[in-house]
This record gives sequence, structure tokens and C-alpha cells, in this order.
Amino acid sequence: MHVTINRAITYMLLIVFLVFYGSAVADAASNSLNWYSFKEYATLRDSNDKKIFIHFWAQWCGYCHKMEKETFRNPQVVSYLNENFFLIKVDTDRERYATRAFRVRGLPYNLFLTKEGDTIDVREGYISPGTFMKILKAIEASY
Repeated sequence: MHVTINRAITYMLLIVFLVFYGSAVADAASNSLNWYSFKEYATLRDSNDKKIFIHFWAQWCGYCHKMEKETFRNPQVVSYLNENFFLIKVDTDRERYATRAFRVRGLPYNLFLTKEGDTIDVREGYISPGTFMKILKAIEASY
């Protein structure tokens, strides 16, 4: 009987853990950006009806990591980007052809395009969440 009670308590604790863990995973997933690679975009571009945001970054770039941690995890930024832009993330060390094609000179490099591929704006360097939201709303108001 004592073993059965311990087993029941263990199962209940496991269920509680899984419920809370599952909730945390779902929250994290809903608060992340829907990035595509440049190659994926090439196959999906015909079905795209949103403006395009391309973020060029590199593993060794400190400001790229800062932007990832601060700007791209901000709930307002995440929601706005996912809703209004097709998001492309380019690792400049792995996708050199895209880096050359867009003449990227410094990182992070942020490129905003119309859905047809025309340049709206280019921003080089780290962008804070507040400034990023101002840029996004200005683009939305103009295009």
C-alpha cells in the first residue's frame, strides 16, 4: 500500500511537471520568429504576399547575438514581424552568395524589401526593440 501511494504521488508530480513544461514550451514557440533561409524563400516567393525582412548575421558577431537576444525576443517585435513580413535569416559565413548579392559590408545588416523585392530600407548595426518598432511602423505607413 505504501508503495502504491508513493507511485501515485510520483505520477501526479510527473503530470504537473509535464503540464507546466508543455506550457512553457508553447509560450516560447509563440514568442519566436518564423525565419526562413534564403534558399527556402526562393522556392516560396511566388506564394508570398508580405513585405520581406532579411537579417544578415554571423556566429562571431556580438551585436548580432545582442539583437537576437533583445530585439528578436521582444513580444511586440515578434508579433509584428511574424504578422507583416516574410522573414529571412542569412548566416553570412554559410550563405556567401546572398551576402555578396546584397553587398553586405557590416553586421548585423537588416534589409527591408517590398514583396516584389524592391528595397524599402537598409539598416546596418544593432537596433534596439523600441527603435526597431518605430522603423517597422514607418515602413508600414509608407508601403
